[in-house]
Amino acid sequence: MRTTIFVMALALALGGCANWPLYSHLPDPDIPVPVPTETSYEEDLAVPNDQIQQVGTLAAPAILTITGSVDACGYDPEAVEFAWPEHPVDDDGDGQPDGFASLTGWYTGDIDLYGFDASTDGWLDASLEWANAPEGDLNAPWRPSEPDGDWAVESDLDFVVFDDGLISSDGGVSRAYPEESPQVLFVGSGTDRVVGVSCHHELPTDYTLTLYLRSL
Repeated sequence: MRTTIFVMALALALGGCANWPLYSHLPDPDIPVPVPTETSYEEDLAVPNDQIQQVGTLAAPAILTITGSVDACGYDPEAVEFAWPEHPVDDDGDGQPDGFASLTGWYTGDIDLYGFDASTDGWLDASLEWANAPEGDLNAPWRPSEPDGDWAVESDLDFVVFDDGLISSDGGVSRAYPEESPQVLFVGSGTDRVVGVSCHHELPTDYTLTLYLRSL
């Protein structure tokens, strides 16, 4: 008797599963998925080093690829041209910030600045790759006192994002290769942004900067 009841219950359960919406969490296949608009831009060598090269208007979703070259590298650790964003530091590991540390100095040499405006709200992130890259995913430390060190034979490019003349994101300043945004930045409709590409180590190199403006 118990066996019969169990078989009947199992049959009812299986019958109910036939109507269960297995793919209810997936997007409606009839709703088109937005395809990013892809455009490319080449560095304008006629633009002076300290001037912004305007690359147009972006509407999310969009992918903009910029190719260029940093022709001179360098870094002055004593320079105070720009104020860097401050970042909390947890010295004792208790999960509470114990203070703030910020980068100091500024780049010398060739600094390429690219400006764009957004016609829609979106999330911005970026990726920077270059030709004379390190063998792995990390550049050697910058050590001018060691002229024959690994740092002297590889290029180390960085990028920063400016908002109204201030550095709003320094997430692209590190020894990583490629340099990528650690988190997306909100860009409101009608706002302007500028992305600067610079070379920290000694050797100039060609680069590709990719900007992604994603829909909200």
